[in-house]
Amino acid sequence: MPTKKLRASLNTKGDAFPFTSETLPNELGAAVSRAEAMNALVNEWRNAVNSHALIPGSISALIAKYQTDHRYTRLAESTKENYDRGLALVENHSLDSGARLGDLQATAITPEHADKIYERLQKRTDGRERLTVAHDAIKAIRRAYAIGMRKMLVKSNPWREMGIQSPEGGRWPVPRELVYRHARKAEEMGFPSVALADVLAFELCQRPGDVLRTIPWSGYREAHLGPEIRVRQNKTGQWIWLPLFDEEGELYPGLVERLETTPRRGTLMVMRDRPDPKGNEYLPHTSRTFARQWRTIADAAGLPKKATFHGLRHGGLQESGDAGATDREINAAGGHSDGRT
Repeated sequence: MPTKKLRASLNTKGDAFPFTSETLPNELGAAVSRAEAMNALVNEWRNAVNSHALIPGSISALIAKYQTDHRYTRLAESTKENYDRGLALVENHSLDSGARLGDLQATAITPEHADKIYERLQKRTDGRERLTVAHDAIKAIRRAYAIGMRKMLVKSNPWREMGIQSPEGGRWPVPRELVYRHARKAEEMGFPSVALADVLAFELCQRPGDVLRTIPWSGYREAHLGPEIRVRQNKTGQWIWLPLFDEEGELYPGLVERLETTPRRGTLMVMRDRPDPKGNEYLPHTSRTFARQWRTIADAAGLPKKATFHGLRHGGLQESGDAGATDREINAAGGHSDGRT
């Protein structure tokens, strides 16, 4: 019996065929058995495509597995939002063949493919750059593959050791002058909650997720020397009380005044400044809507594009270090447990 090859092709929908060519055995019985097994796999794949189900072994299937893993589900909501956005960008990336990247077999991606995909993700279809989005997308898919390796779904991680760096070499530490320029503009535009968030992030060196979702009014109280505030470090889960006064006076000039004048619209200190149209109640900010609002105010205040809400915390930590704070003091405020951080 002459040998035959299974050929890689495209189905009528233009989805990439995920199987490689294979020579059938010369012995008739073995050839028939192998051909039937391969045909069954092909039919399973076609049925999945036609029903819009996940293709077994595909990148999308790997991502779906990762998103059910406890190492994903226990992440902060803001982190999951960023990961989901990045993973969707990778999944829906269109290849030259017209195939959707998420439909390819996860094991088919090589380091060379990963480098090329990263290069393409850095630009939108209109040619504009999106370096931060591309960077976050690679971080997310790299993590998904890492968990996939532990689950024995893939044997290697082509997204590792790509040598990528955050835009601007990392998050830019926003200096005090620009922090308070943004806060003043937020107040002028009628967004006192954003102004308070600016000061909490910079002065107390808190992460964005902690500022927006974990600081309650119940954690603001009078102490022996003056008011103090209780904050929870999302990354470590620890609650700490931070004094706002010491023997010499106010530690963060203007913070207490801002806390006293900010409207209390809910249990959290930072709530939306407009009631929800549907329920006529004030709701907490979401990371995405807050980021858009923060950027709008930043543009109105004339802040550079590299200034971000996350950069306020880094600016506060940098100023603390410049002012002579010890590593231990900076770690306590920033929620780090390792001085090398």
